[in-house]
Amino acid sequence: MDYFFDESVSDKAPDITVFKRLVDKALFTRSYDQLAYLVEAEKQKEAVHSQESSEYLTYLACIVDFHHYHKEDIAIGRMEELSHRISKTSSFYLDVYNSLVNFYALTSRDEDLDGLYEGISEKISHLDISNIESFHKYIKIRYNHAHYLFKRKRQSQAIDELTDLIETLRDKKSCYLLADTLCLIANVGEGFLSKDEILSYYREAECLFKFFGPQNSYLSLKEYLSKDI
Repeated sequence: MDYFFDESVSDKAPDITVFKRLVDKALFTRSYDQLAYLVEAEKQKEAVHSQESSEYLTYLACIVDFHHYHKEDIAIGRMEELSHRISKTSSFYLDVYNSLVNFYALTSRDEDLDGLYEGISEKISHLDISNIESFHKYIKIRYNHAHYLFKRKRQSQAIDELTDLIETLRDKKSCYLLADTLCLIANVGEGFLSKDEILSYYREAECLFKFFGPQNSYLSLKEYLSKDI
């Protein structure tokens, strides 16, 4: 149960709203083959897209290049270029930066990541998290940072980030990425929590995945728990 959460989908561009719903589902389940099909099909249409919709397609194409075609360097270069020109008022402005941070993390470009995250941290500190879309972006970005800290064995920092993340979710009475966060806590805690404590986090996450999805995460965790952890 070890992954970054990449992308967020906004439904603010009316010309490709239906397309975005399908993309949302593909991203939620991390079905990058399906995402590749959707992006290619949308590109083949003769419809004229707005600037934001066109940039959104570029953003998705970068994700496809990275995760589906494994063209990491190309994807990073294109996402960096997009990050320099995208408007701060764009509905997926922060998502571009979040995905770029993930790309850096997955390719061990730690210096680039730390510099970029410092800027993102400043941006999300001013988000109005009473807005559900902004709240989801806030949680996703912080979850990904905690995951990065865990992967780099910066455990104390990861614990601080995860503790604050759990408190924020509980304060807002939200289950958004809560199951994923609990799994990450179990991962981080392997060095100091008892086996029963670790299992408790996983069992709570299992229940959340079962009722809220995605089902592939539920099934993967259930299979993992069927083994002796």
